[in-house]
Amino acid sequence: MSVKRIISTPAVLVALTLTASCALAGPQTKLSLDPPLTVRFDDLNTSSTSGSRILYGRVSAAAVAVCSRGGGWYPTEHWAGKDCYRGTVDHVVSQLNIPLLTALHLESMHRTPVVADLQRSKR
Repeated sequence: MSVKRIISTPAVLVALTLTASCALAGPQTKLSLDPPLTVRFDDLNTSSTSGSRILYGRVSAAAVAVCSRGGGWYPTEHWAGKDCYRGTVDHVVSQLNIPLLTALHLESMHRTPVVADLQRSKR
């Protein structure tokens, strides 16, 4: 299997997951998924901490964009957007199955392990 194929498969998976997982996160008001978002990361070395941090930032930004479409200021819409964001990022990170990305996500959600610990264990 070529490196290009390994990278392109997750890129497509991220695009599909971002458009689909919002529906799984709970009720949304008039959520528009057109056009779907694609998160590319073929330019990143996801086995490095810096590459994984950049990818996590891209996934997070895409989840914010997807989950805030059509949202209003009512408390239920605010919490539905938060649930959508958490569910989307959780799902994308688990589907990509990149150890450093998973560690970053767990750390940012205050669920440990810390990325530095994972990086040390790889040596």
